[in-house]
Amino acid sequence: MALGYGWLALGLRLGTATAWTGALTLGTAVLALEVGRQQGWRWLQWLALAGLSLGWYELILYQMLQADSGELGDALVVLAAVAVVIMAIYYRQRPLS
Repeated sequence: MALGYGWLALGLRLGTATAWTGALTLGTAVLALEVGRQQGWRWLQWLALAGLSLGWYELILYQMLQADSGELGDALVVLAAVAVVIMAIYYRQRPLS
């Protein structure tokens, strides 16, 4: 039921970008990860991992777009750093069961 509400919220916010869209994606992905773990649905767990990555990028990109203009190289370095952090977190976690 909660996962359905999460997907409904994601569907309703399509086309908008606010400071909360990344947090909404992260919350729905965490719900999907837990539901997938409880039900044994590996496809949902993998989809949730993609949602977690997307949520982090949404949070970072929104903040970058709201900031004063900077250099493109700086933005690419920040995005690469986020990718490294996400990769390290995924690498250190236990495998999906």
